[in-house]
Amino acid sequence: MNTKIPFDNLSFSLLNGDVEVSLFQCREPDLTEFLIEDALENQAARLSVTRIVSYDGQVAGFFTLTNDCIIRKSVSDDDGEEWYPYPHYPALKIARLATHQAFEGRGIGRAMLLLAGVLVEEAVRMKATRNCSPPQLHFPG
Repeated sequence: MNTKIPFDNLSFSLLNGDVEVSLFQCREPDLTEFLIEDALENQAARLSVTRIVSYDGQVAGFFTLTNDCIIRKSVSDDDGEEWYPYPHYPALKIARLATHQAFEGRGIGRAMLLLAGVLVEEAVRMKATRNCSPPQLHFPG
């Protein structure tokens, strides 16, 4: 049985060139390849932002957020906003999420989902109070 890693023992950061990702390996080769080969480049192009979760100096997991939209017509009347005049609702999407094989079953995925939820709540709050998009939540620098 795998011992859960307490949330407070994890560190979270934006992916940057100083993060050693070459040793990361998860069960989905496409996700491993994305982190090692594409994530930083996509982030530099402002297509997405990748957050790294580390434990004891090792990359234990990552998740990537990207902007998206929800087509208004696909939202039921009960869930939509009558006053909203645009054809699409803005959205943030968890485009990728992966845990290093060595850390599976230890609560890393749950921790990443919790952080992603906090980031989304923060973005919504900033949008509501400042009436602007919070680029620091979407993109580095």
